[in-house]
Amino acid sequence: MAITSSILDALTRSLGSAAFAKAAGTYRESEPAVTKAFTVAVASVLAPLVARAGDSAFLSRLIGMIRDVPADVTLLDEPDRLFNRSVSSVEETGPVAMLRSLVFGGNTQTITNAISNASGVKPSTAASLFSVALPTVLGYLSRLVMRENL
Repeated sequence: MAITSSILDALTRSLGSAAFAKAAGTYRESEPAVTKAFTVAVASVLAPLVARAGDSAFLSRLIGMIRDVPADVTLLDEPDRLFNRSVSSVEETGPVAMLRSLVFGGNTQTITNAISNASGVKPSTAASLFSVALPTVLGYLSRLVMRENL
């Protein structure tokens, strides 16, 4: 789980407290609850990826998705855009939708309920933050794969 906590720390630091404060205002939730919910959402995206690290067919599909990430999905340089994206209810397509399907199938309701319960945010906020976590993780992994030429 060291990989997961390292990525969690990197993503939380890169987004910064200003982004979480803005998201808290948007969702009408407390900043600590939104920060915790986002952290739990990112962990819930990363955990199944780490769990399947020994599955070469899965990793091959995942790397293919990561390499296909368009530049606008990697919104880590503009966290305000990232949180605005979830509020605008833009349909997720491309690599983000593929990741959601590959890892979670249709079982996102259970995950968003768990995020809500763990953090104390409303289920709708948890669902939005989970939708933000998917492209955030995918963008981070894309940067990592491209930077390290994996």
